[in-house]
Amino acid sequence: MLMDEMNDYSSIADDDIINLPASKFPEPECKYRIRSCNRNGSELKRQVGIGEPIYHHWTCSYKQHSGPFCILVNNCTISNPRSDALPVLIINEFGCSLFPIIMPHIEYHGDLEGGLQTNAFLLDIDQV
Repeated sequence: MLMDEMNDYSSIADDDIINLPASKFPEPECKYRIRSCNRNGSELKRQVGIGEPIYHHWTCSYKQHSGPFCILVNNCTISNPRSDALPVLIINEFGCSLFPIIMPHIEYHGDLEGGLQTNAFLLDIDQV
């Protein structure tokens, strides 16, 4: 099948289109956690040191409606809490890392979970 044929929606009958009312699908319950070392590490609730291995972990739950949904982590920023500097975009609107050497691209584990393993770092935000 040619790509043009795959994108031709004119052959879809109006009766085949399903309107899905937003009220029937509740907002997902999403969580962001920082874990020690890897995906299965314990959740960190303390300050970490520069260079310490950490895992950024995003999960969402849709309860009974999980089948047709997936997540895309995007537009993530970092900031220095001790500075009045503006936040720096580190994962763009497409979910891609803008600094892959220190912050790799997100890996997805199924439709409702993603994460990335890295070492804790500090950017000189004024120099970015």
